[in-house]
Amino acid sequence: MKKMSKSKKSERKLSGRKLSERKLPKRKLPERNLPERNLSEKKMSEKKMSEKKIKADKIKADKNVFGKMNLSKEIQKRISSEKDPEIVMEKALENYYGGQKRRYENALQKEIDNNIIEIQRRHISDLKDQLESSNKNYEELMKTYQAYMLQVQPLVEAAQLQKAAELRLQEEKNAEPKDSKEYSNESKEKIKEEIKEEIKGEMREEIIEEIRKEKAAEDAKVEEIEKEKQNELKNSQASEPEIKTKKWYEFWK
Repeated sequence: MKKMSKSKKSERKLSGRKLSERKLPKRKLPERNLPERNLSEKKMSEKKMSEKKIKADKIKADKNVFGKMNLSKEIQKRISSEKDPEIVMEKALENYYGGQKRRYENALQKEIDNNIIEIQRRHISDLKDQLESSNKNYEELMKTYQAYMLQVQPLVEAAQLQKAAELRLQEEKNAEPKDSKEYSNESKEKIKEEIKEEIKGEMREEIIEEIRKEKAAEDAKVEEIEKEKQNELKNSQASEPEIKTKKWYEFWK
């Protein structure tokens, strides 16, 4: 038998299969019947396109800025040679704007320092003015005090001298001798009064001594009576058991 060719074999196989088993080409659905997933993908693609457009606009704007900046030749070469020059441009812009920010901050800090120094200088000058004015006031007060003392000092000295003279006169009066009769009478009366007081003092001491002795004697008597009472109690307590034993002995006997 002759061998069949491969094409004829495949035709026979296809003719032998059912229509449902045959592979049919896929038909595309209309756009109005797209599921939500395809819509979200479309939105994402639109968003990416808009981002790319924004980046392109930014690069155009940055190119204008690069034109104003004095970039080095190395950076220009890197921008032209690299496939993605946006990264290099962004870094260059960051450095440029960062340096500008630092310069602005340094200038601001310098201005603040200058203002602080100016405030301190003004404060010091104000303090100096206050000190000078207080010194002037002190000098004026000292002058007025000295003038017042010059006016008052002679009056004070005169008053002191007058007081000293009055004291001397009083001492002299006290030192003058009195009449002999008056002096003798006064001295006698004083002596009598002193003797009376001495006698009264001796009498008082004797009376007090007698009272003390009487009190001591009474205290001694009271102590003796108490001792006797205690002895009697002891004797009575000792004799009671003997009496009781005698009574019991006589009863049982």
